[in-house]
Amino acid sequence: MLAMAAISCVVVGLASLPLYFMKLLTIPSSSMHPSLLLGDTAIVSKLAYSTTTPQQGDVAVVTIHRDDPPSTTFRVARVIGLPGDTIQMQGGTLVINGRPVPKIKAHDYVGPNYSGIVEEATCYLETLPNGVTYGVLDTEATGYLDDTKLVDVLPGHYFVLGDNRDNSADSRLPRELFGIGLVAEEELLGRIDRLFFALYAGANGRDRFGASIREPGCQPADAAP
Repeated sequence: MLAMAAISCVVVGLASLPLYFMKLLTIPSSSMHPSLLLGDTAIVSKLAYSTTTPQQGDVAVVTIHRDDPPSTTFRVARVIGLPGDTIQMQGGTLVINGRPVPKIKAHDYVGPNYSGIVEEATCYLETLPNGVTYGVLDTEATGYLDDTKLVDVLPGHYFVLGDNRDNSADSRLPRELFGIGLVAEEELLGRIDRLFFALYAGANGRDRFGASIREPGCQPADAAP
């Protein structure tokens, strides 16, 4: 009986390991298009920040607790500003520490928005100071969050943005307006590096099952269909 009990404990322990190390998260909105699409299921590495600090360009899962009414939600966004950085949007251009982030047009984009309705946008490739390149979408020439005040990122906090810049309530908005605001390090559940399941094919119909999201969501203009 003792041997059977010990074996049962080992089996239960092994089964719980994936829950401790990782989490499967279904993307509930279009805020991270084109990197993560509505309905994608992503693998969240829950131990990613146990030994390293978040880096610019990471796609992170933020845990947001609200008191009235009591609730916990998970939001996905890209780490843009590190502690001590200054962040601002000027005419749709991201400015970090007073320097505009390079952004080049890749191609026109068509895909489902937060309601599942197909929308048209312009896809740009944006490159952060550390060399990380990813795709961002621009659906409005003058979006209401294209111009923001200068934000000083506090110690132990991070500034995050959705890749779908005109359809993302992120650090540009405070939490009382249903944004994310600055994110405390302890609020970071983990990092997304790879998809587990995808409802939609990527650019040029490429297979996205198990795909790395470190590849830019936008393809260069000469590779677009």
